[in-house]
Amino acid sequence: MTILWKAHPTPLSLEQIRLREAIDIWEGTPYSPGQCLAGVGVDCLRFVAAVASYMEGREIPPIRSLPQDTAFHQPEEARKAIRQLMSNFPRWSRVRKVDALYPGDLLVVGPNGIPAHGMVVSSKKNQLIHASPQGVVPAAAQFDNSRRFCALYRMGGVA
Repeated sequence: MTILWKAHPTPLSLEQIRLREAIDIWEGTPYSPGQCLAGVGVDCLRFVAAVASYMEGREIPPIRSLPQDTAFHQPEEARKAIRQLMSNFPRWSRVRKVDALYPGDLLVVGPNGIPAHGMVVSSKKNQLIHASPQGVVPAAAQFDNSRRFCALYRMGGVA
């Protein structure tokens, strides 16, 4: 699947400034399942929630813990977890027809269309930010069998 990266027009919107600030706060935070404290530890779901919360200027909502392999053993639980997470963020809409990624988009990827990992589209071209085993780091915006596109949420996006 080929998806284009789109830059937002200048000058930067408040959301884009907040996106850059959020990434700066979290970048380099070690990966730690069930944790959500910048510089100390975070997992992918909580990282996505932390960025979305920061962009909205509010507290991070509580997120229930799931085993790391939920997508493989309980796909419906993984889907339910994403729906529950995104219900906390009504300003983000699921984008049904994805032809471009915009900075601040919340991306869900996983094998065979099963949500397994959350990522944030960076303001840098073709770059995603995520909580990986190496911590919160940038990643190339590319998709393969293990990182197959599942869902995309955009602040103020059209469903």
